[in-house]
Amino acid sequence: MKLSRPRPNSNSSLPLPAGGGWGEGAPRARTRRDPRSLLPCFLFLLPSCIADNTPRDAPAPAQAPADSRPGKLIPAASGSFQDTDGNLYRDSSTVVIYTFAESAKYQIPMRPQGEFQIRLEDNRGGLIASWSFSKEQTKAALRNLPPGPGCVFQLDLRQSAVTGFSDRINKGEASMVVTLKPDQGDPVTARTSAPILIGPIETAR
Repeated sequence: MKLSRPRPNSNSSLPLPAGGGWGEGAPRARTRRDPRSLLPCFLFLLPSCIADNTPRDAPAPAQAPADSRPGKLIPAASGSFQDTDGNLYRDSSTVVIYTFAESAKYQIPMRPQGEFQIRLEDNRGGLIASWSFSKEQTKAALRNLPPGPGCVFQLDLRQSAVTGFSDRINKGEASMVVTLKPDQGDPVTARTSAPILIGPIETAR
């Protein structure tokens, strides 16, 4: 008996991962959302991993003018400070801060002009550590990154007067609060979306 080859089902396809922006977890096509709110999902993706499907005749995203007033900050921080001196207390971390213009029509981060203050707070709002960066330090921290210009700041608990220049903090986690005091406009503040690990590192006994 001659067996016929089964015809492929035109309505079937390989399942797409739900959580990666596809399937039931995908946003609805008609849902309106500020495109800047999706930026943290892509901050640490390697450029080589991002496929460019933008039509060649599509207009480029609008770049904010140099004199734009900042209106929104998006801080991207590691989830944990690192122990760099081997004393089993976390001491150092890096944060990237993206600054967006006051107008939502500008989707590319702008180059901020002003001073930054970065704070670590406990769950009651108590100050744990703070760092201040002058206008010159902010300018020196600017980097051209895949999402656009961003300020990259190195944080060290041993360089904060609030901690007594020590990393021996007996707290397990903190919230990071960043504030830009721009040359033009009002101060802008943002907070990281998740707690950051600090303090002692628990070792296996």
